[in-house]
Amino acid sequence: MAGMRISVFCPHCHRHTSLEPARVEVQHRNETFFVEAVWKESCESKWWIGVCNFCGGPLLVRNAATTVYPHPLPQPTDKNVPDHICRDLDEAKQCFAVSAWRAAAVMARRAMLLRSAPNGVRTAFSLRVPWRVVVDRAAVAA
Repeated sequence: MAGMRISVFCPHCHRHTSLEPARVEVQHRNETFFVEAVWKESCESKWWIGVCNFCGGPLLVRNAATTVYPHPLPQPTDKNVPDHICRDLDEAKQCFAVSAWRAAAVMARRAMLLRSAPNGVRTAFSLRVPWRVVVDRAAVAA
């Protein structure tokens, strides 16, 4: 692991940054020295503790960041998106990141509804109308 630097999206500071292996203090016979925090699971697999170079937050990493805990959260929505839409869109992204597919679909639909409401689309594109009816109306309109 010596010299290994991995680039990830840090779930603590929400930035793309590199990780360095954590250094662990070990005392042995009145001597203090530092080693990297690495657990060799098998010949091909190692788990190690990485430290974010920006915020110093810890991450548990497998190999070359094939698995990272805590899971990286999705990137924040652009600042130009209005707050009332941004909240639902961010929640949809978080649901998608943790494989909550139905919740992600519901929140993405809600964000689309909030975007389309000021344009007068709300009557044809409402939460009360089943999604397949909306798709059918769009196909007829096209």
